[in-house]
Amino acid sequence: MGSAELVLSEMKLRGAPAVSRRLDSDENFGRTVLDGIATGDSVWLEVAAKLTPASSAAEASLSIALASALNHAPTRVLKVLGDKYPVE
Repeated sequence: MGSAELVLSEMKLRGAPAVSRRLDSDENFGRTVLDGIATGDSVWLEVAAKLTPASSAAEASLSIALASALNHAPTRVLKVLGDKYPVE
């Protein structure tokens, strides 16, 4: 599963929590998803917005991927972060 569109389809079929758990249980899947998010691509950032990491390790990895994406697409990343982590 290498494309963001496939991951979004899986989220629709199985639910975002099930896909989020795969970040921990399937190393190749997790690496593919996090590497995709790190590119700052708009569809991968849509995946990131729907993920709810099931562990502290997955949450840290997602944060690192989003930090990397800031270099490529700061406006899109800040929009994703604003939805999950609003600034007061």
